Amino acid sequence: MTSLFRELEGEALDRLESIRTAHRYRKGQILHYEGTPSVGIHCFDSGRAKVLRSAPGGKMCILRLTNPGDVLGLEALFCEDHLYSTTAEMIQGGVVCLIEREPLLEFLQEQPELYRAVAMALARRLRASEAERVELAVGDVRERTARLLVMLARTHGESSPHGTLIGIKLSREEIAEMIGAAVETVIRQLTEFRAERLLESRGRQIVVLDSSRLARIARLDEDEND
Repeated sequence: MTSLFRELEGEALDRLESIRTAHRYRKGQILHYEGTPSVGIHCFDSGRAKVLRSAPGGKMCILRLTNPGDVLGLEALFCEDHLYSTTAEMIQGGVVCLIEREPLLEFLQEQPELYRAVAMALARRLRASEAERVELAVGDVRERTARLLVMLARTHGESSPHGTLIGIKLSREEIAEMIGAAVETVIRQLTEFRAERLLESRGRQIVVLDSSRLARIARLDEDEND
């Protein structure tokens, strides 16, 4: 159960279960496209997706990555045009539940506490998105790459014998999109980090060997002490 609905119990929980449908998605499948009418919200039981938005010139930029328990599509419920503002593409297969728009709005009207929880979730997502955009736009490519790796290790990290395994597979192109850099520059920077024993690669997965040094390169320690 996604964190948004975790406090529900009894009849309210039964009602929610009656309006949600679970689907299993494979890597590469699209949950929704930017600019298309909202059919509802997507709740992640398992699997992960990358959330993208188009930029000038038609380039797609990765805004964030989801985790199990996350919800996508809330903002489209309350926009006048009811259109999705992003595209969501699965990067790791899993089970995602759809709660269709009209039944969900009826359910929210029956649950005023949940309505407030949705508003708070939207506010937190907006604040986090603004912070992430600033963090990944400041500094040179070395600093931005280090900052992204630290953020991914904190939000998607799994303990391993040698360090922290970032539990999602990202291509060099996707990393470049997330920090706004050229792919060739990102490849060179990752090679430098490997030479400095800050990380190691296992195919498309990355193991962070020294998160403290990466945080210093990313100037995260300084930011947190301000």
